Amino acid sequence: MRVNQTISSDHPSLPGHFPGDPVIPAALLVEAAQQVVLEHANIERLCGFSKLKLRALIKPDIEFEIAFEETKTGYFKVSLSQLDVVCVTLILSSS
Repeated sequence: MRVNQTISSDHPSLPGHFPGDPVIPAALLVEAAQQVVLEHANIERLCGFSKLKLRALIKPDIEFEIAFEETKTGYFKVSLSQLDVVCVTLILSSS
C-alpha cells in the first residue's frame, strides 16, 4: 500500500525544527505512518515501533510517500520517501 501526504510548513511543530530551514520531526513522521497503517490495514491498534532509521530529512510542503507491507508475523514494514529518496524506515507492531 502506498499513500501520499504533505505536511504544511505552518504545522505547529515546525518552528523549532529548524528556524529558517524547517524539517518534519521524526515523531510527527512516525505518527503519520501509524495513521496510514491503521486506516488501510484493517486493524484496530498498533502497539509500538522498532528499527527506526532516519536516513534523510523530510521537508514540509513537498509531497512524501508512506509505503507499507504486512509481514507473515503481523508486523508492518514501513518506509517514507520524498523526491524518490527513502528517508525513514521503521517496523510497526500490531501485537
